[in-house]
Amino acid sequence: MVLDGVYEIRLSRIPLFLLFLAGTSFCLAGLDIGFFHSVFPAFQVKTGSRTVYYLFLFFFAGCGGAIAAQMLLYLARPPVMFRASAEGISFGTGFRYTLYTIPWKSLKSIGGGIDPVQLAANKKLFAGLQLEFAHDPGLPSWKPTSIGVSYVNYRLTLSWWYMGAGLAESKAAVDALEKRYS
Repeated sequence: MVLDGVYEIRLSRIPLFLLFLAGTSFCLAGLDIGFFHSVFPAFQVKTGSRTVYYLFLFFFAGCGGAIAAQMLLYLARPPVMFRASAEGISFGTGFRYTLYTIPWKSLKSIGGGIDPVQLAANKKLFAGLQLEFAHDPGLPSWKPTSIGVSYVNYRLTLSWWYMGAGLAESKAAVDALEKRYS
């Protein structure tokens, strides 16, 4: 729904919850092996392997706990992965969904479909809302994006799995805002 001339798509809570469960599982496994010994009671470490053991604990308990904590914050308030406003089209980049904005005048087409770069390079189906931009030297041809967002070769694709909105609704809203702002 477009409110005050702004349309936002937030990250869906389903993949966030699954990532939260994965991070929690890693954290609990690290804590159990390191301290509680309830699931792995006979786990012993050789004296020469202490460095590997502490690296393992850091990875499982530390990284798993950090992932679980971040996903818990994102579950409370999912980050904006896409925004269409008077300034232009913005999408999430980097680890924290920092928005990068491209002006409306650079937008060539709006549609839905499969990202051919992801299909050819990574052999994975990455489909959803697609926006294609003009090949302008002032625009980057690609950006390192956040999960669920792909911007390669002047084509922005939002994965349907990670979108917290429907494809038809999103396409219609962006179409309406393009007519309004361009």
